[in-house]
Amino acid sequence: MLKAFQHHINNSLSFLQGSRILIAIYGGPDSVVLTHLCHELKLKISLAHCNFNLRGPRK
Repeated sequence: MLKAFQHHINNSLSFLQGSRILIAIYGGPDSVVLTHLCHELKLKISLAHCNFNLRGPRK
């Protein structure tokens, strides 16, 4: 998966390399995997936690 992600970044999103990327993360598997892949490629990332209240109120 990492190699495919790196290939996609290199070929379609090369402008992201060297840029600061803000990732909205909510804790679901898709945003966590995206964060992990960006971290593995040593992209400059910052995280913004988003709570969409999809799981209802916490008790």
